[in-house]
Amino acid sequence: MSLMLEELLSAHKSLGKIIETNLETIDKISQETKNKNIAFITTVARGTSNHAAAFFKYICELKSGIMVSRFNHSVTTIAGKNVDMSKSLVIGISQSGTSHDTLKVMQTAKECGAITVAVTNYPSSPLAKLCDHHIYLNCGEEKSVAATKTFTLQIANLHLLACRLGGEEAPDFDKIANDICAYIKNIAHIEALAQKTKNMNNMIVLSRGITLPFADELSLKLLETCYKFSRSYSVAEFAHGPYALVEKGRTVLLLAPSGDYAQDFIKIAHRLKSDNAELIAFTDIKEIMALSDYYLEMPSVDKNSEIYLYITALQSYAAFTAQSLSLNPDKPRGLNKITNTL
Repeated sequence: MSLMLEELLSAHKSLGKIIETNLETIDKISQETKNKNIAFITTVARGTSNHAAAFFKYICELKSGIMVSRFNHSVTTIAGKNVDMSKSLVIGISQSGTSHDTLKVMQTAKECGAITVAVTNYPSSPLAKLCDHHIYLNCGEEKSVAATKTFTLQIANLHLLACRLGGEEAPDFDKIANDICAYIKNIAHIEALAQKTKNMNNMIVLSRGITLPFADELSLKLLETCYKFSRSYSVAEFAHGPYALVEKGRTVLLLAPSGDYAQDFIKIAHRLKSDNAELIAFTDIKEIMALSDYYLEMPSVDKNSEIYLYITALQSYAAFTAQSLSLNPDKPRGLNKITNTL
């Protein structure tokens, strides 16, 4: 078993530590945000961490009504402009806590008076020491180059932060962990799907709403571990110009949970099939399963657990696809565990 697969399948074991590790810190952040009448949050992240930031943007705005943006590093690191973040909560997300560009932006944010928060897996990292508050992932060293368990724990801790900013109770992470544990006992069906679809290339990955950042993450994992070109889109955005990519045999992966966007997913599935695309669906919607060339039936669970089952399924699919192609996802060519950019 690859380190990538081993680590992503162990992520649920760390969920039970979140409340003990970070609830007090997160409640302090929430209270300080309210005390200072913060009306704007910005995130600073790269790569997989930036997909966690996209998830936070969606769920935080949904639960708290506070606007969230993602900061463009190069405004500070290349152009040398100092953006006024003095009335903001600024969250730097980096599993290592050593990314040079994230550190530079967070230093600027702190100097201008922002409330600064680090989300890392290392309490002694430069980012954790720099910021006013540290949210500790506490999931052990991640040895795989492809981030998996740290992504799950970033999502979980940011999920908790969004809930507390919105005045809600914490998610039941013990139940979520149990649901993941039950799900991965039958993970052979994901391996079977990967084996059947391993030779498909030039993939379009679609979703919308809370699972859209996971479409972004799946696209990245297919690129970095399977060397398959892929591009993710919101279903709504794809219906505009990018739909011109669709032709006979075009591979489209659709992440389609039931809920608010179910009709959008059903509509795009019908349109794709009428245009002879090859459709792979991750869904619990029967109509979409019937339309798909291949599908992974997702369990019907509560919406909190659903988030984490999609993460597990999609990352497992990428790991198994790499394995079926006789590739080593732990040593993707040209990549290291820590990447420093400006």
